[in-house]
Amino acid sequence: MYQQADNKRNNIVLTHDGITMTMPEWARKIGLPYSTLADRRRKGKTVEEILYPKKLR
Repeated sequence: MYQQADNKRNNIVLTHDGITMTMPEWARKIGLPYSTLADRRRKGKTVEEILYPKKLR
């Protein structure tokens, strides 16, 4: 089921450390909801900040 969804034309693809995956794949890999990643992207964050934000102090 995931594979079919990942083959959509309008998927957003992110590349980090030479690894390219769709946002849903990244969300599954790092254990965060897709909506969290999408919200960070909408806010104009970099790929690094989308996937691994700085910890709050």
